[in-house]
Amino acid sequence: MKRYGQIIGVDPQQFEKYKAYHAAVWPEVLKMIELCNIRNYSIFHKDGLLFAYFEYIGTILKRHGKMQHIQNTGLVGI
Repeated sequence: MKRYGQIIGVDPQQFEKYKAYHAAVWPEVLKMIELCNIRNYSIFHKDGLLFAYFEYIGTILKRHGKMQHIQNTGLVGI
Protein backbone atom coordinates (compact mmCIF):
# COMPACT_ATOMS: atom_id res chain seq x y z
CA MET A 1 0.00 0.00 0.00
CA LYS A 2 1.14 3.54 -0.79
CA ARG A 3 -0.21 6.68 0.80
CA TYR A 4 -0.72 9.81 -1.27
CA GLY A 5 -1.47 13.40 -0.35
CA GLN A 6 -2.34 16.44 -2.43
CA ILE A 7 -2.83 20.11 -1.74
CA ILE A 8 -5.06 22.02 -4.14
CA GLY A 9 -6.05 25.68 -4.01
CA VAL A 10 -9.72 26.60 -4.30
CA ASP A 11 -11.06 29.97 -5.40
CA PRO A 12 -12.93 31.21 -2.29
CA GLN A 13 -15.71 32.54 -4.54
CA GLN A 14 -16.22 29.03 -5.95
CA PHE A 15 -16.02 27.07 -2.71
CA GLU A 16 -19.78 26.85 -2.11
CA LYS A 17 -20.23 25.51 -5.64
CA TYR A 18 -17.45 22.98 -4.99
CA LYS A 19 -19.15 21.84 -1.76
CA ALA A 20 -22.52 21.44 -3.48
CA TYR A 21 -20.98 19.47 -6.35
CA HIS A 22 -19.20 17.11 -3.96
CA ALA A 23 -22.02 16.75 -1.41
CA ALA A 24 -23.40 13.69 -3.20
CA VAL A 25 -20.68 11.91 -5.16
CA TRP A 26 -22.01 9.97 -8.15
CA PRO A 27 -22.05 6.20 -7.60
CA GLU A 28 -20.05 5.79 -10.84
CA VAL A 29 -17.23 7.89 -9.43
CA LEU A 30 -17.17 5.90 -6.19
CA LYS A 31 -17.15 2.66 -8.18
CA MET A 32 -14.22 3.84 -10.33
CA ILE A 33 -12.26 4.78 -7.22
CA GLU A 34 -12.89 1.32 -5.78
CA LEU A 35 -12.07 -0.49 -9.06
CA CYS A 36 -8.78 1.41 -9.23
CA ASN A 37 -7.74 0.13 -5.79
CA ILE A 38 -8.00 3.51 -4.07
CA ARG A 39 -9.06 3.31 -0.45
CA ASN A 40 -9.65 5.72 2.43
CA TYR A 41 -10.08 8.76 0.16
CA SER A 42 -10.64 11.92 2.19
CA ILE A 43 -10.62 15.64 1.39
CA PHE A 44 -10.32 18.37 4.00
CA HIS A 45 -10.68 22.14 3.57
CA LYS A 46 -8.80 24.86 5.41
CA ASP A 47 -8.19 28.50 4.46
CA GLY A 48 -8.81 28.11 0.72
CA LEU A 49 -6.85 24.87 0.39
CA LEU A 50 -8.05 21.32 -0.14
CA PHE A 51 -5.99 18.57 1.45
CA ALA A 52 -6.64 15.19 -0.17
CA TYR A 53 -5.44 11.87 1.21
CA PHE A 54 -5.87 8.35 -0.14
CA GLU A 55 -4.29 4.93 0.02
CA TYR A 56 -3.49 2.98 -3.14
CA ILE A 57 -3.14 -0.79 -3.19
CA GLY A 58 -1.12 -2.07 -6.17
CA THR A 59 1.31 -0.52 -8.63
CA ILE A 60 1.08 2.75 -10.51
CA LEU A 61 1.13 0.86 -13.80
CA LYS A 62 -1.87 -1.25 -12.83
CA ARG A 63 -3.77 1.79 -11.61
CA HIS A 64 -3.33 3.73 -14.85
CA GLY A 65 -4.11 0.69 -16.97
CA LYS A 66 -7.31 -0.03 -15.05
CA MET A 67 -8.52 3.58 -15.23
CA GLN A 68 -7.84 3.69 -18.97
CA HIS A 69 -9.67 0.38 -19.53
CA ILE A 70 -12.68 1.55 -17.54
CA GLN A 71 -12.90 4.80 -19.48
CA ASN A 72 -12.42 3.07 -22.87
CA THR A 73 -15.04 0.38 -22.26
CA GLY A 74 -17.59 2.73 -20.74
CA LEU A 75 -17.87 0.51 -17.67
CA VAL A 76 -18.07 3.69 -15.64
CA GLY A 77 -19.65 6.66 -17.39
CA ILE A 78 -17.34 9.48 -16.40
